[in-house]
Amino acid sequence: MKKLSIVTINLNNLIGLKKTMDSIYPLGADVDDLIEHIVIDGYSDDGSQEYLIANKELGYSLTIEKDSGIFNAMNKGLKRCEGEYVIFMNSGDLFNNEVLEKEFLRQLENYDIIYGNIFLEKNGQLKTEIQTNSLDFFYFLGKTICHQSVFMKTELCKKYPFIERKEFSIMGDWIQLFELLKNENLKVKHVNEIICTYNIEGESEKNKDLRLKQRNDYLHSIYSNWELEGLIKISRLRSRKYYNFLIKSLDKYSYARLLNFLGCIASH
Repeated sequence: MKKLSIVTINLNNLIGLKKTMDSIYPLGADVDDLIEHIVIDGYSDDGSQEYLIANKELGYSLTIEKDSGIFNAMNKGLKRCEGEYVIFMNSGDLFNNEVLEKEFLRQLENYDIIYGNIFLEKNGQLKTEIQTNSLDFFYFLGKTICHQSVFMKTELCKKYPFIERKEFSIMGDWIQLFELLKNENLKVKHVNEIICTYNIEGESEKNKDLRLKQRNDYLHSIYSNWELEGLIKISRLRSRKYYNFLIKSLDKYSYARLLNFLGCIASH
């Protein structure tokens, strides 16, 4: 089994695709046996197809076919993954220089999710973003992390594939991580290293209001109003050291009673 699967999807973004590919290749000979790279192109007509076909000797797996959207393409790539871990680095986003070195890849052990920091790129300018050091379900109620900085156990990613419903067209990555954190007892690690350069001119960043609406719609599709208010109250307590310790120490029965109590308060 390969240690890491890298998935790259592309549609009519030849300039961004070339930058992404340059950040992946050439992989050192000492890590070639640890990494597989899967590229999914949605039948581009801007020269991307020709570029990808011409460079297949680099060793990536290539699929060129129409898809129904970003997350449909990402799921196609996910189905082909055979590595122990997977990361999605789509056209326009770049790996940091040292991330694909053997020494870093050794860190991908004994955790379900490993994530790091990022460079945000806009108009050619870079800004460092240090991501949260404490990632849990309550954090994800109102926030997110950059998906291109996340290494995830492939079996978990396949258990929670990206949602492809049109009403959540740009929130599939957030929904996946939210459901994982909600339903699974995960071992999560934050590494204080720059994983990638993330271009904030992508679809989800261009549509911040739509992104917030879709997240709100998703939460209301699985929770009642009082449940959401109760969860939000708990999420605010998580920032207070004592209450955070108290909440984490509760067994499932006591936690359910607390949630019900907070919900009852919110409904009055």
